[in-house]
Amino acid sequence: MPTHPSSPCDAKPVAGKTRLKIYTDGSSLGNTGPSGWAYVVVAVDADGNVVDRHERSMAGRNVSTNNRAEMAAALNAMQFADSYRTPEGQPAASVMICTDSQYVLKGFTEWLPGWMARGWRKSNGDAVENRDLWERLMAAAEGLPLTWHKIKGHSGHPENERADQLAKAAAERAAAQLNIPA
Repeated sequence: MPTHPSSPCDAKPVAGKTRLKIYTDGSSLGNTGPSGWAYVVVAVDADGNVVDRHERSMAGRNVSTNNRAEMAAALNAMQFADSYRTPEGQPAASVMICTDSQYVLKGFTEWLPGWMARGWRKSNGDAVENRDLWERLMAAAEGLPLTWHKIKGHSGHPENERADQLAKAAAERAAAQLNIPA
């Protein structure tokens, strides 16, 4: 299971290798409403120099919850990381997902083993919500040199703020596409 470092959202240098720091966010207007997600990728070399930057956002195709939007952001970030290659054709040496979603972070790093052991049931016996996305997240993480970090939302971190801004704009686009007032 990927680790959950307690250190700041800063991937450790790996000599001669590129590491990715990916900031994710999801947004749902009304929290079961039009949704969107986004991620911001910063690729850093062994000396700490930013060598690449990438952002992506997507408007949801239907109404959704904030948790599902957060999960979609993490899933798409992992899929990007899996396909990422340096100009020399090398994959990332490490991938750190920085999220402000306690649900995604704890779900992936702490709760999944128990849920699976109980046949996708929570400790109270209720079915786990969003099982479809949890399974997709697990599949996407397979083989990635992945760690997770909780970042405080709306704390002024530039990449996290940018992901938040992109996710909200995507949710507003979804509202317009679905003809739902934002």
